[in-house]
Amino acid sequence: MAGKGTEKAARQDEELMLAAWEWAQECMADQDYVVGLAMLPTSRKGVWKIQARAMNQVGGKAVSVAVQVQVEWPSATYQTLAGALFAALHKLNHEMGVPPPLLA
Repeated sequence: MAGKGTEKAARQDEELMLAAWEWAQECMADQDYVVGLAMLPTSRKGVWKIQARAMNQVGGKAVSVAVQVQVEWPSATYQTLAGALFAALHKLNHEMGVPPPLLA
């Protein structure tokens, strides 16, 4: 049976994933960009590079990268995938000047 700490962590991950999704949606709607995420393996076993990109679009199709940021996961800073995705989109939106979402 999961303890209260596990349930709290799961709820926090769910909130981070929802906030990241909302940020991406706002960026696409308000800024007229296409947002893309990619996970690439690094040379260190089990470590991924998460890239977040905002791409200019013409006629609804991505044509060029406007802004790109990346974080590595797992790391001392980002223990969960949800936290790393949130951090990547936070960095992306900061670079673009988009305000952060309010967490519930």
